Amino acid sequence: MAAGKFNYLAKKVNDLVYSQASFTSVTPIYFGGSTAAFDNTKTGATITEANYGSYARVSVTNNATNFPASTGSGSATKTGSAGGAITFPTSSGTTNTLLSAFTADAATTGNLYHGADISSTVINSGDTPQIPTNGFTNVES
Repeated sequence: MAAGKFNYLAKKVNDLVYSQASFTSVTPIYFGGSTAAFDNTKTGATITEANYGSYARVSVTNNATNFPASTGSGSATKTGSAGGAITFPTSSGTTNTLLSAFTADAATTGNLYHGADISSTVINSGDTPQIPTNGFTNVES
C-alpha cells in the first residue's frame, strides 16, 4: 500500500529546509477520502474525491493536543488525531468505494498534504465512515 507526501508538501518541506522559505501550516487540517489509489502527483483540484450523498471533508483543529509531538529515533513518527475518531458525514445515497485517504489545507480543493491507500471500503447509504482515534501515522525517515 502506497503512502506519503503529495508533491505540494514535499516541495514546501524542501524549500523550508534548504532555502529557508517560510511555510505556515493551517488550522484546521481537513481529512478526505478518495475513490482512487494514492497518487502523490494529485492536487486538490485533480484528486478523485469521494462523492457519496452528504460527503464532506472533516476538519480537525491542528494543534499539539490533536497531533502530539513526533516520536522515534531512527525516523520521526507522527500519530494522530489524539482528539478522537474522525467521523465523516453519514451517506445519504450514491455508493462509493474508498481506496485512499488524505489530508488537505481546505474544505474543498486546496493543497494536499499526506495520503495513503486504505483497505477497499464500500460506503453505502446510511454508512458513517470513520478514521479511528490515532488511526493514521506519518513516518519521516
